[in-house]
Amino acid sequence: MTTSPGDDTNGRTEGSVAARAAALAAVLATAWLLWSGLYKPLLLGLGAFSCALVVYASLRMRLLDYSVFSARFGWRLLGYWGWLGKEVARSTMQVTRAVLSPSLPISPTVAELDAESRNRVDLAMLGNSITLTPGTLTIRIRDGRLMVHALTKEGAEEVMEGEMNRRVAGFGGAEVYYVVTLAILVTMALALIRAVLGPTVYDRVLAVNMFGTKTVLLLSVIAFLGGRPDFLDLALAYALINFISVLAVLDFYRNRSRRGLQRQDGEAAG
Repeated sequence: MTTSPGDDTNGRTEGSVAARAAALAAVLATAWLLWSGLYKPLLLGLGAFSCALVVYASLRMRLLDYSVFSARFGWRLLGYWGWLGKEVARSTMQVTRAVLSPSLPISPTVAELDAESRNRVDLAMLGNSITLTPGTLTIRIRDGRLMVHALTKEGAEEVMEGEMNRRVAGFGGAEVYYVVTLAILVTMALALIRAVLGPTVYDRVLAVNMFGTKTVLLLSVIAFLGGRPDFLDLALAYALINFISVLAVLDFYRNRSRRGLQRQDGEAAG
């Protein structure tokens, strides 16, 4: 039995991994060039070595085997956002009336909801949607069951009716996280632009700090989508490094400005 080149699944997989590796190398090289500002042969060589080392480590860890950057965006997702926004507004009015009423008609209730989808992304999407809606809070997700706390018995009954459950299971909650990944990447690109344009040192430092913060969020999303909880450790380590680095840079510029003022005062006194 012969196999046509178009049916070579392994070839397509290797090609996609190679494309992701090339994209990662391009992003790393661009970030290095923008942040360095010095284009001497030694620094360019060190930058190329650093980028190659990161890409090699990513390939060895099989990080590029996951299609976490696939920007799959469906129109059903927009419809779900519109429906969820309407539910949030309606629940907000209900909670406001209950809280402001002199009789305070609340009846805290805990209920368990069986999720129609067992996909972990769909479960997270459903739990977050319930929590986002005022008056309800997802307490626990275990074995496809969600424990929900509701401010009123009517709110618990609405959750148990399963409209939100059916909508999340119908369109695939993973699309939200792909869109979130794309939004984070766009925000990181804007931070890079601000770091290049400045115009002051503090603008650049804040932009780099913002880029680091978004990197932590991106690593967290990748950890969730790729099923790699070890990425959360990397995200925490990166957050600490980002925080310490920003403090060190700010302290350096503050001391340099102070030394400059002292030198000027000394010259004026002399």
